[in-house]
Amino acid sequence: MVGAGRIAVVLKGMPNAIVVELHMSIRRDTFLGTFDPIIQETMTKVYEDAGIIINRDYKGFRKVALLNATAASKSAHGKHT
Repeated sequence: MVGAGRIAVVLKGMPNAIVVELHMSIRRDTFLGTFDPIIQETMTKVYEDAGIIINRDYKGFRKVALLNATAASKSAHGKHT
């Protein structure tokens, strides 16, 4: 999962709660980039303190693209699965 917005942050917190090693690779120093800096810093620290490994300033993303969920969910016969 790519992203550091509020939905991605929530979704990444759930597997960590069931003791799964989780890494977040983000392009900046904190996630929730459109939020107030205090919220960004606090939430990033909370996630680190909870055991989520945050890879800051990650430059490995070549491209981030939205997948067409409708096309991906169709079977070979063109019907939704």
